Amino acid sequence: LHKKCFMAVNDPNYDINQFDVKAQNKIIGYREKLVISHTRNNQSALMERRVR
Repeated sequence: LHKKCFMAVNDPNYDINQFDVKAQNKIIGYREKLVISHTRNNQSALMERRVR
């Protein structure tokens, strides 16, 4: 990934208006996947702690 794209995906406050519409949609899609991934990882960790 290009450094600007990487920063835009990982920082929800990053202004993505500098990218074309297709790139903006991809950035938004990747952001949504990251949120889902982080949420699942956190839930798994919480479940493991409860089981112990």
